[in-house]
Amino acid sequence: MKTFLKYIAFTLLIASFGACGNGNLKTVATQTSDNYNIVILSANGSVTHGSGKFYLEFHNAKDNQLVDVGKVEVNATMQMPGMPMVNDADVRPAETPGRYSVQYNFSMGGTWTLNIKYDTDKTFSMSLMVN
Repeated sequence: MKTFLKYIAFTLLIASFGACGNGNLKTVATQTSDNYNIVILSANGSVTHGSGKFYLEFHNAKDNQLVDVGKVEVNATMQMPGMPMVNDADVRPAETPGRYSVQYNFSMGGTWTLNIKYDTDKTFSMSLMVN
């Protein structure tokens, strides 16, 4: 029960920080990797198939401040019988340090795995539901 309450508190904290200073951006997904809380944001709180844009933010896990992690690369895959689908995304730093704009083109809805490389040699994967 204690772990569950910590998870809820962490999720609410990330959602509240994700909304601060982002205009109308809403949290889509969060994950912790190394010393970072990684947040995916979009205008409507979801990512849809076809072309679009979402934002990726890196927050210091200790104080939740945005952190510039250098060059960021995103590769998305969807496991399918016979042949997985692969999609590279165009990632560019946004005006706010620690926030990255991600232009994508997901050919279909479903669960995609985002393989994210940052800070020259660090990588992590997270699932993203595409509507």
